[in-house]
Amino acid sequence: MPDWLLAAPYDLPGRTIDGTFWPDYRDATFQSEHERLVSALGDRYDGHPAMDHVDIGAVGCWGE
Repeated sequence: MPDWLLAAPYDLPGRTIDGTFWPDYRDATFQSEHERLVSALGDRYDGHPAMDHVDIGAVGCWGE
């Protein structure tokens, strides 16, 4: 989770459990920024000859 997304003006909602921040995955800002990240990766690597596929896990601390 990038620090800037946790700070003002975003102040991403969520909770901290055992020192780990869990965002509210239903939050519109979280969803928008996640979409922006995935789109940027697509723009960067679309058609790259060494790229076959990308497996992205977005839920849970370890992307499970």
